[in-house]
Amino acid sequence: MKNILFVLAIIMLATNSVEAQKMNRQKIKLLKTSFITDALNLTPQEAEKFWPVYNLYTDKIQSLKRSLDVEIQHTIKLSGGIDNMSETEAKNTLDQMLQFEQQIGDNKTKRIKELSKIISSKKIINFKKQNAILIGKYYKNLEEEKDDKANKKGSNLLPLWIHFFS
Repeated sequence: MKNILFVLAIIMLATNSVEAQKMNRQKIKLLKTSFITDALNLTPQEAEKFWPVYNLYTDKIQSLKRSLDVEIQHTIKLSGGIDNMSETEAKNTLDQMLQFEQQIGDNKTKRIKELSKIISSKKIINFKKQNAILIGKYYKNLEEEKDDKANKKGSNLLPLWIHFFS
């Protein structure tokens, strides 16, 4: 009976953790959307058209990146590790990586072309700049949190507007 309760408690904690992560991702995405919309001075009409296109291609790109990671890890595991891969297996793996990278690049190009139908080229360039600023803040906050934990000063919560930046 104790074992069953223990297992149920672990399942509930894991479920709560996954749900909390999903909620944080949603909050981060909303805050990023707000930050970028403000930084680019998007009109409501532009924002209404911009974000669905941006999110569509970003989701495709993220999906490709996850698939690439899974495929490469699977291939390496099947080979018994990188050191045990034959040169032919390594070449095939590298070719597979290049195909994924090509698809990722193609989707980034399509995203820019589609967005340029909605907003000006200047705003697209500014978007890249603002995204880089977010990434910089993200890494700065990671370092600060790491330092805080190392110095046991307490937890410095990362801002919620950081998420996927590609």
